[in-house]
Amino acid sequence: MRPLRAPANGMATNDDIDRLIAAWEAGIFTFTEFQDKLMTLVWALPAAEKRAAMEVLTAHANEDVRQAALELQVFARHEALSRNFDYVRQNSPLRPGARLELFAGYDYHSTEGKPWWLDGHECYRATFLGFASLGENTIPAGLVEFDQTIELPGHKGRFAVLRTSYDSHSFAWGEPDGVVSVHVREALPPDLASIRSSLDLTLATETHASYRVDER
Repeated sequence: MRPLRAPANGMATNDDIDRLIAAWEAGIFTFTEFQDKLMTLVWALPAAEKRAAMEVLTAHANEDVRQAALELQVFARHEALSRNFDYVRQNSPLRPGARLELFAGYDYHSTEGKPWWLDGHECYRATFLGFASLGENTIPAGLVEFDQTIELPGHKGRFAVLRTSYDSHSFAWGEPDGVVSVHVREALPPDLASIRSSLDLTLATETHASYRVDER
């Protein structure tokens, strides 16, 4: 049996999942590969079928399949919590006034620890201003004000909109450190439409920055 790919039409079926499990049991994939492919297929299902599929998988005869399904359930829970604006705002360690350090970047290793966007700085320090909703069922953005004006080719400003995501360990913004895309702006967006229009990853100042709460 050849390795499976995500359905061409983007819509998985239970048969696709059964074939993937058979391929895993035949030793075609590593467990990590199996988990990734299973997530791709399950996440392509409509919401109701996704929940039903995870319930069936958690009761599967194969222990590895059950383990993968349990991790999918955790991931699904973190996704749901991440899209709940009030939950994120109330439970995130990032609070208005919190001090942040923003550092690293996509080219951190290729530049020997001197990513382009830091412009020679070890990090940028900023004050967290709060979360901004991007609409119903979306992950909130974070708003910060830097201690200094950022001046880079095509990017200048004292403020930034930050985007992040969830993973198997936490809901989005659930940890005092993580990875964010940084969108530097001269002023805070005045409305929801302006925030959305500023968050194209191709226009981000940095797509893979790290943040951490400065406890000092």
